[in-house]
Amino acid sequence: MIKAIEGLNPQWYQPKGQQGENPTTFRIRPLDGAEFGEIADFLTMENNQVFITNKGRSRCLDLALLDWANFNDSKGAVVFNMDNMRLIPHPIRSELASRIINISTLTGEEEGN
Repeated sequence: MIKAIEGLNPQWYQPKGQQGENPTTFRIRPLDGAEFGEIADFLTMENNQVFITNKGRSRCLDLALLDWANFNDSKGAVVFNMDNMRLIPHPIRSELASRIINISTLTGEEEGN
């Protein structure tokens, strides 16, 4: 019997290297089956590593980035919206997209380990 996808619950993710009392965190969620199928067109695999194109990263964030906390510019807090996603530095965009892909492909049992 085929089981429906479960565990699409959002989670807060702190990018590597974030230090201090108020690190920037991003609220992300796993992709569902249809969304992952859309993103799969932008994935390649080499030497057991998954790579995602820039277009795929952008689409992945459009679908699965839900919010952020402590994300500021020189004027203060940056409001979360689709237009402001472009303000996320490229290395962090890459890390977030990779994390979204990772949590979208792990089973609940694997996620717990």
